[in-house]
Amino acid sequence: MKVLQIIDSLDFGGMEKLAVNFANALSSKDISNILVSTRKSGPLLALLNNKTDYYELDKKSTLDILSFWKLLKIVKNSKPAVIHAHATSVFWAIMIKKIIPDIKLVYHEHYGGIIADSSASSRLKILQRFKSSLFGCVVVNEELKQYFEGVFEKRVKVVYLENFVAETNYEKNICPVNRFLCVANFKKPKNHFDLIKGLAIVRQKGVDANLTMIGRVDDQAYFEQLKALILELDLMDFIVIEAPRIDLLPYYINTDVGILISDAEGLPMSVLEFGIHKIPVIVSSVGQCVQLLEGGENGSLVKVNDPKDISEKMLDVCMNPDAREKRVKNFYKKVISKHSEKSFLSAYFKFLN
Repeated sequence: MKVLQIIDSLDFGGMEKLAVNFANALSSKDISNILVSTRKSGPLLALLNNKTDYYELDKKSTLDILSFWKLLKIVKNSKPAVIHAHATSVFWAIMIKKIIPDIKLVYHEHYGGIIADSSASSRLKILQRFKSSLFGCVVVNEELKQYFEGVFEKRVKVVYLENFVAETNYEKNICPVNRFLCVANFKKPKNHFDLIKGLAIVRQKGVDANLTMIGRVDDQAYFEQLKALILELDLMDFIVIEAPRIDLLPYYINTDVGILISDAEGLPMSVLEFGIHKIPVIVSSVGQCVQLLEGGENGSLVKVNDPKDISEKMLDVCMNPDAREKRVKNFYKKVISKHSEKSFLSAYFKFLN
């Protein structure tokens, strides 16, 4: 069996990281696979193993015929049994399927907020119209599974495959300051605003805490508003903003609590990364996060749009080390058992068959 993945780019992001992890996992089992970036490469290419064949098309638009023919040539020459199309890449993948009907086409939807996002309506309409071209659909939470079963009228095999991370070993540095880390690109539906407001409340209560935020600026207006809020709340000395990077281990080593505040999520890779690095987590009660943290047994869950609740959970994590460590151990065990490469591939092959 040969597998080909199509994705827009290899920029920093959960979808892109999963595509690379998937390619590496297939290669680890000596399964021939190809990864194609239609628009551009990106920093995550550095994480791709050398067994996976990689191509970049430099696509300028959806109607870039030359780039499409490049993709078609790759598919014809490599003869994959399965094509995985991530998000918007499904448009070209459907065209490929029309030309080469024997290929199994699997669509991946990574965006937990797609149901309420009007900007994604055209993609949904195309998926519904061409559902007969799809073998299957992979989603990132149970809500999306139910939704797409309705979209496809149960004519397409829809499966929720849980994201996975690689196991690691390291020793954390000890520091008297409560160090929070948020890894999320600066855009909606991420909600850095409520996180910052929560930190302000924590500091007002006399607790020494700081925050590092790592992410790409996807929405400049969002980012400018965020910087203005930091100035307004006089938190400049307690918040550090960093550009995204491949190696986050130096930050994990110096982090006490991982935190992700969002208005919508699927199954966030950053939270799984916190879990595998044995970092306590605080996460919004959205998407698959409630199930991931088992209602609070594996970490702290916060209400959406509630800075006060965020501050209370931040204080609780800081003030109750025994309860925090218990949740950390629970979460680590779950990530190892349910979100490993082995468990992902097992579920994947079951889905294909």
